[in-house]
Amino acid sequence: MKKVVFLLLLAACAQAQTPFIQELAFGKYPVGFQTFFEYDNTRPAVQEQKVKDKGRLLQINVWYPASKKGKETMRFKDYVHLVGKELDADNPSYKQDGIAKYFAWPVSAGTSQSDIDAFLNQNISLSAVRGSSIANGPFPVVMLVHGFAVDYAFLGEYLASMGFIAVHVPVKGTTTYELDYGLQDKGLETQVLDYEYAIKIVAQKFKQAQTAETGVIAFSFGGQSALGMAIRNSNIKAVVSLDGGIGSDFGGVLLSKQAFYDVNKINAPILHLYNPNDPYTDLKWLNTYKSSKRTLVALKSVAHGHFTSFGLLDNQIPYVIGKNEPRPGKAYEAIMLYTQTFLDKHLNNKPSDLATLRHKKWVTDCIQSFKELS
Repeated sequence: MKKVVFLLLLAACAQAQTPFIQELAFGKYPVGFQTFFEYDNTRPAVQEQKVKDKGRLLQINVWYPASKKGKETMRFKDYVHLVGKELDADNPSYKQDGIAKYFAWPVSAGTSQSDIDAFLNQNISLSAVRGSSIANGPFPVVMLVHGFAVDYAFLGEYLASMGFIAVHVPVKGTTTYELDYGLQDKGLETQVLDYEYAIKIVAQKFKQAQTAETGVIAFSFGGQSALGMAIRNSNIKAVVSLDGGIGSDFGGVLLSKQAFYDVNKINAPILHLYNPNDPYTDLKWLNTYKSSKRTLVALKSVAHGHFTSFGLLDNQIPYVIGKNEPRPGKAYEAIMLYTQTFLDKHLNNKPSDLATLRHKKWVTDCIQSFKELS
């Protein structure tokens, strides 16, 4: 009997894995995924939006711990296709548009369209099942800030399997699809407003969402937006920066110029995972957030784009973001592990020591330095 139970558990673990994941084991929960299209009628539509009279369209993507499975397993390209629905939920050409937008960066960097098509034609299934019933909670909520839904496909699924509800809203500018990110622009405020609206929707649709214990994970420009949310919302208990702008002079200055800025309200613990070789890396602003316990983890052999799903996609399409960029190897899995461990510590009160993660050799091979500031 014990052998049968063991084999069943082993099979469940195997089902949770994907061809992209080499080291990490997913958690105990099956993963559900849903997309909601909501209109914030307190703000105008962006210029490129198809339907303009209902307000600002928000595509809200949610990964969550599931109980009863639905019928449609998400494939990687399903997440890519969602990019084509960011301005029009009923876009008839959303699949082609999604592929073109998501892979615009790789194509501009020299990746051949034929290699991209060959990868997509494999129809690789991931872990989430669309429309699955949510498990009994409560579950902490984590916001995934900046980029496309597909940029968080692996991380969103992994966190949901570990008992988190992960919420993503694609980045858009204030009046146009293109983000307005200058020092005098309103892009940061707009991004914060998008997530404040989205969390209200998620709380309505998922009674298991424990919004009193919320975390933020943010890539690139989203880093300063994440701290903006933490300043404005005391329920944010943890911030993870994935090579976020808070690790640059520009991002620190931009955040400091916001009307709501108050350095003393930056008190949630911060995990900043970053590329130390990026010419824009500058940690001086992080050093000023003295009300927060900060953990700084520098990674080896990564470019900026490797802090998104491209970090794993590189294993399927080598040099996906450029022939002159490093190969990240297992770095994105290390990012996922540090992120999940950090969130478990601060949202679920699980005892953990991030410094000990380097005892795993495969993690050690990915990390250049580890530093804690308090």
